[in-house]
Amino acid sequence: MKQRLLMMVIMVCMLSIGTKVHAQTVNLDTAINSAVDAVYSKLKIGSKIAILNISSSSTRMSNYIIEELTSVFINQQLITVVDRSQLIPIQQEMNLQASSEISGSSAQAIGKRLGVQFVITGSFEPVADYYRFRVRVIDVQTAAILLTHSTNVQNDKVVASLMGMTLVGSDNVSNISGNENPFIGTWKNSNGQTITFNANLTVTSMGQKMTYTYSGKIATIDFMGSKATATIENDGKLSWYGGTWNKELGSGGGGNSSTDYQDFTPIQRWQTWAFNTMLPGIGSYLIMKDNEGCAIQVIAATVGLGFTVGGVMHRLIGLENVATSYKDKIKESSTGYIDKDKKEEMEREIAAVESLSTFLMVCGGVILAGDFIYNIVRSNTYHKPRPKLKLTSINDPTAWNLVVIPSNEGIEQVSLSYTMRF
Repeated sequence: MKQRLLMMVIMVCMLSIGTKVHAQTVNLDTAINSAVDAVYSKLKIGSKIAILNISSSSTRMSNYIIEELTSVFINQQLITVVDRSQLIPIQQEMNLQASSEISGSSAQAIGKRLGVQFVITGSFEPVADYYRFRVRVIDVQTAAILLTHSTNVQNDKVVASLMGMTLVGSDNVSNISGNENPFIGTWKNSNGQTITFNANLTVTSMGQKMTYTYSGKIATIDFMGSKATATIENDGKLSWYGGTWNKELGSGGGGNSSTDYQDFTPIQRWQTWAFNTMLPGIGSYLIMKDNEGCAIQVIAATVGLGFTVGGVMHRLIGLENVATSYKDKIKESSTGYIDKDKKEEMEREIAAVESLSTFLMVCGGVILAGDFIYNIVRSNTYHKPRPKLKLTSINDPTAWNLVVIPSNEGIEQVSLSYTMRF
């Protein structure tokens, strides 16, 4: 019977593709005040305490929570709090930081040196799409934990800022349907944190799930009701919330090499411009594989040179023909010179030749100048095309992942996911 119930639950979850339980959350200040109230419920009025540390991946967040806890305790004047200036030399001596974990024995030793009765430690860690704020009260004499208090904190703009995620303002861009999405995949920074963009226009980072739109190499992320920007740099890296991330290539499915996902370097762009200057289009063709840019420069250079050379040749040949014609007329004349009318006619012919040749040379010069400017712009702005994604088949059993999370009362959650490799 239990096996049948299990199979029914799994089938239902396959259809719904997983479930999710949302934890009740509060903002950070409310969580801090809740922690203070919990501490008061365990300690006597007049007790002497020291706030040792709040472990977190962000030192700024740790310092903020410690300062806020201290301020609330001091303002209520019910408990004596040791100033942090007395704690810093001890932490430095023991090579401890306010944002790192402190063991129970270390907390007890620090408390005794400070002459306090109780010490407070805690943590601030990401869980799913929110953060878990924990506070512990330790008795210095016995090292016993008197209180453990936990609160779920919502990941709002204040928390994002304190965790080092500086929102970058941007114009709201809309998704261009049919565009190949350059963001799809997982990006990883130097600290090992990852950001994953998927084809459903959602992005996940540190347990946070957001939506995004993209246009070219700029994505606008809807972060807790605010707009943030992610951009793919020329070197193929992703900049998001002030951090730089590298692309992690998926395994299997005929993945592409990392160089396929990196844009042209400044040296490659400079080389392209130099080669194109010497021989129009050759740099674009050999270095950037830019057939369109190569064709435009070759055509422009050919037409420009054609007009310029044609103008010069027309002037030389035209003036020579006019001169030869009138030399012949002078020889044929009995007086040895030409009359006024013929002279004016010659001047008109010379002016016509010079006018047309000047026009041709000016047109050629303008076209060549435009080709030179186009070479500069194209060499600096053309981006390497991204390769087509090679997706795994939906029939591939290794692409599916089924997770059953049990509880004391039976199955608590079943999740079925599909991994797209490229």
